Formats: sequence, structure tokens, C-alpha cells
Amino acid sequence: MDDAGLLLMLLLVGLATYRASCLLSYDDGPWYIFRRLRAWAGKQAARRGGEWAMFAEWLHCPYCNGIWFAGFFVILWLLGERLLIMLLAIAGVQSLLLDNLGGRDALAK
Repeated sequence: MDDAGLLLMLLLVGLATYRASCLLSYDDGPWYIFRRLRAWAGKQAARRGGEWAMFAEWLHCPYCNGIWFAGFFVILWLLGERLLIMLLAIAGVQSLLLDNLGGRDALAK
């Protein structure tokens, strides 16, 4: 991989990782799936502790799950499977723009 290809991979994988980790950690997701997953893991953690507590913490921490997403996306990139990476990278740019332009509240005005 040449320098331009490496830079492109780092940029796109970085944006995809940002979006995926924020989606899992903060957003509700379609049909509230991510919010439901975080709530379910929290209930399991409260009842059972141990590994469930670690799993619930992982779901709520974009720094923690971002490492795993980054590794997964690099493997996908190296295997030539780039559609998911491109989709999440574009969504990552959109998310960064919204966050830096005042968020969703600024769009509602």
C-alpha cells in the first residue's frame, strides 16, 4: 500500500470507527436498538455483575469499543470489503459536522 492509500485508509477507518463507536455508545439507533441493548446490558450488570458489568461498561464507552471497531474495520479494509467502512465514514463526517455546528438543536431552529 502506498502512502496515499495508507492515508486514505486511516482517514476512512478513523471516521467509520468514530461513527460506529458513537452509534453504539450514545445514539438510540433504528427502532431504539442500541438504547435497548445498553438498557438490557445495564439490567444484566445490576443483577449479575462480573462480566456483565464489563460488557455494559464497554457498550457505554466509545473509547473502549472504538478499539475493537478500529481493528474490525482495518481487517475489512485489508480484505477489500469497503462498503460498510464508506457508509460509516460518510455518516461520521455528517456527525462531526452536526456536532461542530451546534448539534441537532441548531438544525431545529
